Formats: sequence, C-alpha cells, structure tokens
Amino acid sequence: MIFSPLRRSYFLLIIFLLAFQSITAQQKSIKAVKVNDTPVIDGLLNDAVWQKGIPISDFWQQEPVPGNNP
Repeated sequence: MIFSPLRRSYFLLIIFLLAFQSITAQQKSIKAVKVNDTPVIDGLLNDAVWQKGIPISDFWQQEPVPGNNP
C-alpha cells in the first residue's frame, strides 16, 4: 500500500497525539487505611471509624459525557 505524503503526515500526527495523551495522563492512586473496628453501614458518617479515612475528590465523569464533573 502506497501512502501519499499527506496521508503519511496525518498518520504520524495521529500516532503522535495518541502517544502524547498517554504520556501526559496522570496516574491517580488511593491509599487505604487499616482500622481495627467495624464501621456501621447506615449512611451516616458520624461513626468514629469513618473519620479515620482519607477523603478523596477530583472525580471525573466517564458516562454519559466523559470529562464532566459528576
């Protein structure tokens, strides 16, 4: 298959953009906290065990519109 110079340029541009996107993506991590007590699962956060957890934020929506705030 013979590529014209313009098609080759478009192909290389797409490859570059895909590679650049994966390089610049930030790897996020969450650290779990070990507790000795069992938390009460009742929807209320006033239990002392819940206070030991590290809150996380900065969530991004994936569906229906990727990138929006949830």
